[in-house]
Amino acid sequence: MVVGGCCEGTTGNADGSADGFVDLGDVLFAANAVFLAGPPFPCKAEANTDGDPSCVIDLGDILWLATAVFLAGPPNAPCDNVACAE
Repeated sequence: MVVGGCCEGTTGNADGSADGFVDLGDVLFAANAVFLAGPPFPCKAEANTDGDPSCVIDLGDILWLATAVFLAGPPNAPCDNVACAE
C-alpha cells in the first residue's frame, strides 16, 4: 500500500500533531521512532523530510528536520513528491 495522502503541504509533521506545526516535538518523535523503537509514525510520508524516493526514514531525515527547525536550513520536501509504502 502506498500512502502520501496523509501528508499535507510539506513534510515534517512527524508526530502527527493536529496543528501541523513542525517543531522540536517532531524532531524528538522522529529520533525516538528511528533509534529507540518508539511509536510508529502516524504518517510515514511526513517523516520523509529529505524526500528520499525509497522512503527510508533514517538519520538523514532527522538531521534535515532539525536543520529546518533550528537553523532555517533547506525546506522540507513537499508532500506531493513523497509516497511511502506501508
